[in-house]
Amino acid sequence: MSMSQHLLNAPDQALYDALNRFVWHPEKWLRQTGLSVNAPSLKQMDVQTIRRHVSEISKACDLPLALWRSPEAPGALRLALLSRDEWMRLGLVVSMLPMCGRAHGSIDGHFRRMVKQCLDQDGLEKLDHGFPSAQLTTRLGPGAWRNAAGVALGGVSAIIHQICDWPEAVSNRFSLAFEPGELNKPPSVVGLNSEWMEFACKISWPDHPWLCS
Repeated sequence: MSMSQHLLNAPDQALYDALNRFVWHPEKWLRQTGLSVNAPSLKQMDVQTIRRHVSEISKACDLPLALWRSPEAPGALRLALLSRDEWMRLGLVVSMLPMCGRAHGSIDGHFRRMVKQCLDQDGLEKLDHGFPSAQLTTRLGPGAWRNAAGVALGGVSAIIHQICDWPEAVSNRFSLAFEPGELNKPPSVVGLNSEWMEFACKISWPDHPWLCS
């Protein structure tokens, strides 16, 4: 049985779809300049050429496919299967966490607008009333919420550096969803742990079908 045929037996279709996309269809999520500097523009490459270049950076056989499909898969490992848009949203939510308990009372209009874009009313209520007790501090300066993309990338950086102890093949492949330099942003928060990460995922996607955190 081939590896792809084996994956077709995955009981959770939503998880299979995310895993299939991440492993076998990188052409669907690569950023324009996410490949190495020696690779031609994505516009100049067909699907098979793109897949070949990705394989040179991160071979499918080096990815923990069986572990991803296991109920015991670490939540941090499953985070790698989220799309870039989902990661940017999660980065924003993580950057909001130091405001737990006082989000409703914030006078920063840019912050309040981002909260409304990322969270529903239930998520906002939990942000102010159901948060973990461990200390979490922000590294964002005044006016930071004017730049939503920068704040999101700071949150992404915090997650990667404080939560995600991934195998090299996973890290290398994941990085291709971002432009060069985007993942080098300073973390927006300090003190992120598994409890905070679970809280951020739950208020972002309370009914996510496979994201175990």
